[in-house]
Formats: sequence, C-alpha cells, structure tokens
Amino acid sequence: MSGETYLIGEALVGEGNEVAHIDLLIGDKTGPVGKAFASGLSNLSAGHTPLLAVIRPNLPPKPHTLLV
Repeated sequence: MSGETYLIGEALVGEGNEVAHIDLLIGDKTGPVGKAFASGLSNLSAGHTPLLAVIRPNLPPKPHTLLV
C-alpha cells in the first residue's frame, strides 16, 4: 500500500440507546491515516478523551486502535 492509499468505512448497528457506531480508516502509518491517528491521539477536544484500545493489560490489538 503506498502512502497515499487509504480505505474508509462506517458501520451503524442497533437502535436508540443500544446503538454501535464505528468509523474506520485503514492506511499506511507514514501516510494520511498515520497523521490522522497521531493527531487524534494528541489533540484533545472537550468531552472526548482519546484512548488506545487493549485486549487485556499489556496486549494491544494489531493494528493499534484509537478510541475517541
């Protein structure tokens, strides 16, 4: 995958208070997706705290996942 290639996806499942919404970006860490990942982790906004997902303590998922 070149630095300028990326994929975007979205999913919405459920209704009302039981809804799950996922926005997905897939791309090279040296390209636009990598820059967006770093920006999302470092630029805080009111009411949204970015977290790195973990499967269990000291076990991150592959690829790394950012929860905002």
